[in-house]
Amino acid sequence: MKSLVPATGTLALLVTLSACSAEYGSRDQVATAEANELLTVVEEDQAAGKLILEYERNGRALTYDLRLGPEMQTPPSAEELALDPELPTREVDARVLDASGAVIYLQMGGDGFIDPNWSLPQVDGIDEAARRADIALMKAATSSFQNLRVSPQSQALRQTGIQISKGVGADSDLTDPSSLLSTQDVLAVGGTSVKAWDFQVRKHDLVKFHVKYGEHSAVLLRGKGTKGAVVFSAVSCNHGACANASSMSTHCTSSLFHDDGTHTRFFYSGGCTTSYSAISTGGGHNCNDDSELQGKAITHDQAQSTTDANCSSKRLHDNAPDCTY
Repeated sequence: MKSLVPATGTLALLVTLSACSAEYGSRDQVATAEANELLTVVEEDQAAGKLILEYERNGRALTYDLRLGPEMQTPPSAEELALDPELPTREVDARVLDASGAVIYLQMGGDGFIDPNWSLPQVDGIDEAARRADIALMKAATSSFQNLRVSPQSQALRQTGIQISKGVGADSDLTDPSSLLSTQDVLAVGGTSVKAWDFQVRKHDLVKFHVKYGEHSAVLLRGKGTKGAVVFSAVSCNHGACANASSMSTHCTSSLFHDDGTHTRFFYSGGCTTSYSAISTGGGHNCNDDSELQGKAITHDQAQSTTDANCSSKRLHDNAPDCTY
């Protein structure tokens, strides 16, 4: 069934809908004529918790690959949802790919990827000017995700698309080259690669009845090219808000690590594989243990144990860890 939705504000929206998105692979669309913008559902598999979309604007295209996980262990509070009803409450893995299939953005919702074939990519063969344009394109997709209609089962995936787009602005040098580059600097064109890496531990307060009872933390990894331009980012969510979410603030930032020629960095060796424990006692782990594990993996550029004392301690670990290991 197809229907025409009246124009909203200054944007003429044409929405093509199939009946409740029940047919997998249906191509639902949100088109913004004024901006020459189109968001298309390429595949929606409700049983598998999978949503693949293509976003095109002014001749550039990105692919969003989204996978649905379980309910968050630390979901948004009632107060947060009242302020922003579009916050997801489920863990979601996500990839954003450019037109050539290279991964620009990678997100892990829990302690491991839902699809075991996903991993941190090699960040090379980059046209930096094109990459910056694609990252700016991620920011522009916000309104299209807000207007997209999907099945109820896929709402958390659609909401994740909104959060990814909004989150690009949480790292200002992703969208504003002038914040990092002078007018004399030239971005590399063609086959350049990531030159250095850094990471941030990001956090927000956990509050109930207006009383803080801990912190939720997650990690943002950034790959940088010539002149320090960000060319790739990966985030953990650690069973709650992701590191690039608008609700998260920067707790600490690591120093730059030079790339060793592999053009990748250890990060997603996974979170802790012990049981989840909200306050990290009784031999389990929480988000802050996961953040510490991920920070160590990035710092030392090697996989870390997912079951050792960091992941199975009886200590109270209710605050975000530091960035120095």
